[in-house]
Amino acid sequence: MVCFLQDDELTFLGLWYWYWFVVVVVVVFFFFFVLQYSIDTGKKSGEPVNYKKMRVKHLKQILRERGVTCRGCTDKREFIKKCQDTEHLSEEM
Repeated sequence: MVCFLQDDELTFLGLWYWYWFVVVVVVVFFFFFVLQYSIDTGKKSGEPVNYKKMRVKHLKQILRERGVTCRGCTDKREFIKKCQDTEHLSEEM
């Protein structure tokens, strides 16, 4: 195989490709793991939200969006109670 590049140029190109690979990985990580998307509760005006059908992960995210922490919450029913107690905060936003 004929190669027209010197060893130093190959090293430089290799590092350059690794640099862009790392940049792409960081950007993908940012978009998939760092960005928080709001949870659609499906609430229409006047209808109560059924938190019992939601996963704990979604309940935690709802509380995070409301700026509320649920310290000591270990059970799903505790997260549901906290979401119901802080429902007025979602209407203000």
